Amino acid sequence: MSSNIEGGTMKHSEQEIAQQLLTVDEEFRKLHQQHQEMERTLAEFDGKHYLSPSEEIEVKRLKKQKLLRKDEMYRKIYQYKRNIEV
Repeated sequence: MSSNIEGGTMKHSEQEIAQQLLTVDEEFRKLHQQHQEMERTLAEFDGKHYLSPSEEIEVKRLKKQKLLRKDEMYRKIYQYKRNIEV
């Protein structure tokens, strides 16, 4: 894992931390998998020329759920980053 040194402290990129968390944090891995599944499902909806009203509702629900997963992953990245840079 590469690091930059700024002001005497090591800075880790969010991507590096995410990769680390994928290997050591079961909850992070689960959130990531759910996020990826939602991405794939949304991509399938994007490929359609027309969405039914129920599909439009499902797309909105999926986008909200995907964002919640992403927010939770960033919260875990932030916590991890604070712990390693103290």
